[in-house]
Order: sequence, then structure tokens, then C-alpha cells
Amino acid sequence: MFETRRCFLFVCVLALPVLAFSDDSFRTIAAHTARVEGLVVTPGGDTLISAGDEKVIKLWRISDGALLNTIADSAIGLAITPDGRTIVGTYLGVKLWNAADGSLVREFGRHDRPLPGLAVSGDGQAIVTGSYDKTVRVWRTSDGALSHTLTGHTNAVMSVAISPDGQTIVSGGLDNVVKVWDRQNGTLVRNLEGHTDWVWCVGFLPDGQTVVSTGRDGTIRLWRLSDGALVRTMTYTGEKFTCMAITPDGQRIVVGGVLATVSVWRVSDGVMVKTFTGHTAPGDVFSLTISPDGKTIISGSSDGMIKFWDIDAPVGVSAAPAPTGFSLSQNTPNPFNPSTTIRFTLPEAVRVTLAVYDVNGRLVRTLVGFADSAAPTFPSGHHEVVWDGSDGMGRPVASGVYLCRLSVANGMLTRRMVLLR
Repeated sequence: MFETRRCFLFVCVLALPVLAFSDDSFRTIAAHTARVEGLVVTPGGDTLISAGDEKVIKLWRISDGALLNTIADSAIGLAITPDGRTIVGTYLGVKLWNAADGSLVREFGRHDRPLPGLAVSGDGQAIVTGSYDKTVRVWRTSDGALSHTLTGHTNAVMSVAISPDGQTIVSGGLDNVVKVWDRQNGTLVRNLEGHTDWVWCVGFLPDGQTVVSTGRDGTIRLWRLSDGALVRTMTYTGEKFTCMAITPDGQRIVVGGVLATVSVWRVSDGVMVKTFTGHTAPGDVFSLTISPDGKTIISGSSDGMIKFWDIDAPVGVSAAPAPTGFSLSQNTPNPFNPSTTIRFTLPEAVRVTLAVYDVNGRLVRTLVGFADSAAPTFPSGHHEVVWDGSDGMGRPVASGVYLCRLSVANGMLTRRMVLLR
């Protein structure tokens, strides 16, 4: 329930051309200093949980993007139990944390290789993992006991899902195959074959009768669970999908990939109804989740940014008037603890770096862009970025005065910020 659909893809950002595009998101959080591995929203819809490749998990208030808590631990798979009380993460095993205070509740299932696949059953009683060791494992949530080990994949298992009724498990991986399993006895029901490249993400439509899979071949495939028949194939030529989320009503599928876009597809006829742009290109959208009310898409990318999108908003259209000049507004709140929002405007598309320095001029963290000439091109318009008060290594910085600096080709703007711990 509400588990993240994510996958691995490594991209050399600086070796590729920089592209300009519009930004359709309504909020950006400079959440992590490395790739955003996973995203999940609590069942109540008030808190976002993110996992970064710098070995940290963060909790954010969705209403304003404020940082609520930080857990210093690793996770490449991320989920939450249906009651919202327990965060589940996987890396070289399974860990459970108390969502209220971030304390470690339990860990089990030690592996020698990573576990990118993770799902929690609708009743919260079972956890399913998929591993680079080619296995799918079913665990009892209450005590971490191993219920079944499912074997049959010939390469790494990147994604797993549990049907709404809890009776069926699906898995997909680097052998290009989707497998359907009986959860109760751990037996293979059938293989779903048709993908021509790695399967990164699998899931179910809410009715439990349709399996959804997507991956590096740029297709979204719908399969009938009862007999394994391929119902529909949706293709995005040139794209390689890396993550997927399904709206709670089952009417739309959202995918992200290496083109740095978030696209929305209608299930009824397979039409791509819109494509959101705003993540810095080049660089992949690596993780996706959708709010429980189905209104907000949240995506994370390889540059550590998290973006929020209104699923029903028109793309390429801004309600705010076009800015007539460069500006860097005073951060709000200020003073702040633990996070603050930085807003800036650009009258034209331009290469941008937004960075935080201490009062001695030492770089604390680059929020937007890179620490060299390869800064990304940002579109004209109004932008906002949330700084969580951490440095480039993800460590909380001390109380004090910091300088926020917006740099463009023909100059820079600076604002003074005060952090009070």
C-alpha cells in the first residue's frame, strides 16, 4: 500500500548537453545531496518520506515542504504500513522505523546483495522484497520471520507488488520477465513475457484484476491477471522508464524516466494525456509517488531534487505574470529551523546556480546547479527551492548566519539567512 515504484539507472550528468524546458511543478525541495532513491506518502496524506543515496531518510510536511525529521540510515526501497505508523526500508536487509520519532523498531533479512524491490500487503501483515540475488522473499511483519523464498528469475529482481486482496505477488527484473506468484504457497503461477528490455517497475490497478509493468524498453504494459493476456501496450519512443505510480482510482498511470519528464497516461485508452517538465535535464526521474487523494504527483531525481505537480494542472502554463527581471526574494521563514523556502525569478531561460555559503564565504551546499561551469539552464518564470539546513554531505549545519547566492551569467544576487537550532 502506497509503496514506491523505483529502479536503478546511472547517468553521467555532466557529459551530456544541457536542455532548456519549462517547469510545471508548484514546489521544489532541495531534499538530498545525491539521487532520490524512494518516495512514499503517509496514508493520511500529510507527510512525505524520502530516501537519498547519501544514506539518509527524511520526513517532510507536504503542506509547505518543511523538514520534520531525519533518519541517518540507508534505503533503496521505501514503503509505509497501511496504518501509517511504520516506515519500511530495504538495502542489505529490511528495517522498520517508528514513523512518529524515527526510532528503529526492527531489522531482519540480512542479504549479501541489495534489495531494490519492496511492497507491503494491504493488511500490513506481510512484506515482500526483491533482490539482486534473483530471489523474491515474503516476510512476516510482526517478527521478521521468513514465510517463503520464491526462485525463478534469472537476473536481479528490481520491483515487487502485492495484489489488493493480498493473494498474488508480481515481480519484475533484469531478465525482462514479469512473474506472477501465489502468495499463500509461494508457487509460480505464470510468466508474463513481452518486454524487450529490463523491467524496472510492476504494480496492480486498484481492482486487482490488472497487472501493470514498465521498464527500459519505454513501454507500459497492462496484463489480465486471470490468464496473463496482454491487454494493452503504451509506448513512449526514446524514453527508458525508471519509476511508476498509479492513481488511487486506477484511471491514470504516471511514469518517469531518463528524459527527465513525468508523463501521465490514461488507462482506458492508453493515451499519454500530459507530460510534466521541470526536472533538470539531463538526468533521470528516479522515484515517484502520488498523494492518497490522487491530486498530487511527487517525483525525485538523480540530482537530489523533489518536485510536486498538480496532476490536473495544464502544462506549460503559469498563473503568475511573467517576471520582468532577475530577483532573489528573502527566504521564508527567516530566522528558520529546520528548513526554509527560497524563491527567485528569471525573465528568460538562463544557466543558474543557487548556493548557500557561510559568512566566511565557504560553500555549504549547492541547491541548484553544479559547482562548475555546467550549471543547468532554467526556464523563465517563478521558482522556489526548499533548503533543509544541511550541507553537501547531508549533515545538519550549526546555527548561524548563512548567505544564499543566485548566480547567472551577468551577475549575482545574495540574501542573508539566519538558522536557529
